[in-house]
Amino acid sequence: MPPPWPPPPSGSPTTTTASVAVRRSDDTRSNDNDARVSPAPILDLLNGFRKSAVLFTAVRLGVLDVLAAAAEPVDGSGDRGAAGLGLADVLAGLRARHGGGGGDRAEFSADAVARLLRAAAALGLVEVFVAGGAARGHGGDEGKAIGGGAGGSDGIIELDCENLGENEDDDAGVRFRLTPVAREFLVSTAPQSLAGYVEHSEATIQPLFLALPHAVLTGGTAWEAAFKAPVTGDAATATGTTASADALAGTAFGSLYATPEARARFLRAMHSHATLFASAVAAAFDLSFVKAAPAGGPPAVVDVGGGTAALALELVRQWPHLRRGGGSSVAVLDLPGVIAEVRAAGYDNAEVTLIEGDFFAELPRPAARLYVLSRILHDWDDTACGRILARVAAALRSRVAGGTEPDGDGAVLIAETLLDEYDGEEAGGGRWRAGPERAVMQDLNMLVQTGGRERTARQYGRLLRGAGFRGRVLVRRTGAYLDAILAFLD
Repeated sequence: MPPPWPPPPSGSPTTTTASVAVRRSDDTRSNDNDARVSPAPILDLLNGFRKSAVLFTAVRLGVLDVLAAAAEPVDGSGDRGAAGLGLADVLAGLRARHGGGGGDRAEFSADAVARLLRAAAALGLVEVFVAGGAARGHGGDEGKAIGGGAGGSDGIIELDCENLGENEDDDAGVRFRLTPVAREFLVSTAPQSLAGYVEHSEATIQPLFLALPHAVLTGGTAWEAAFKAPVTGDAATATGTTASADALAGTAFGSLYATPEARARFLRAMHSHATLFASAVAAAFDLSFVKAAPAGGPPAVVDVGGGTAALALELVRQWPHLRRGGGSSVAVLDLPGVIAEVRAAGYDNAEVTLIEGDFFAELPRPAARLYVLSRILHDWDDTACGRILARVAAALRSRVAGGTEPDGDGAVLIAETLLDEYDGEEAGGGRWRAGPERAVMQDLNMLVQTGGRERTARQYGRLLRGAGFRGRVLVRRTGAYLDAILAFLD
């Protein structure tokens, strides 16, 4: 047998009847390619859709829910899921969840499920370990290190092929459990679950992004190109109002709101997404200037298009002075069809009042002191945004004209993902800062999905001025998914 050291030339590992020299992926030996630009960022981009597919599949098939169901503490220690599940248990849970497992039906492949779980582990969603020992494939169980130093200075180990069993079960003793981040955000029953948004991303956003070339060529949405059919749905029936029916006709919302089932799916997605930013938006500014309305009076705060009231509830929690006897001074205004679905799905809460309305029509009077527009304006072009903001400004001005605003003017709180501004102070005449990444990706999402856009703070400032807001405009980068703008009427 040739000696294992020195190592063979790069690309020519030594193979014998008894051992195999294996180069590990963390090899750092210099070579002729070191001076070249690494293709790693490009390869990572190319693999992005594969990573998303792992996430979509694990959520849609309920793999993570099955692991979570077995994660209850059994000894009162609170160590959830410490024992994990073996592959056979995962398969049994999946088959039970999908109503299979009987007769000759084979709904899930054991080999494929194991490979999916390993991929989920590589992405940080699942932990893979061996009961009573270290995980396979990590450490010294591959073979002995050769070369110099611990692990071999060249990252080479010698595999003992002589002692490999012909029928060795590579999965013997292997168990799976959720990582903390998966348990917190991807289990469907978790309070801050993003499972609804994952499902929406797979069913709607992913196909639209695959049709991005169409949107770039035409400047229009990618709905028809992605789904090979025009936007469908009776907008008047779906929304229950004429103004929004006219505005939504021919847009993605015509389909997203077309049926109770479609509305329910979209609301689940929006609710799970809202859990990411509600706390940061509610805390962005000092809202103590908004006084609770007296019992029986109009709400002091109205979240326009607020859907499941996730943000409205957070406003009440962070600003408890907005509570009032027998209810709250915070309300959600949304389309009749949406309000009906919110109630049917159990999202309604005694701390938030639900009001049927339409932000393309006149807002209810008497008006509120603060209006909230969270993820509303990015859905629309500048003309439609001007109409929405003008409705808000008119409502706020009606308070002043009616003498119901003795302690100052009203305001609008806008929550959106802000694009970076042009930086004119950069040496050489300035540059455009392309980011942040979440904002530019969401901007393309609006392009393919609704025809709207993300904007810079200055662009929102121009929209506000055009709609009649003349007071201070405060901007806060929250560090969360959404940023915040507070604009006063006068």
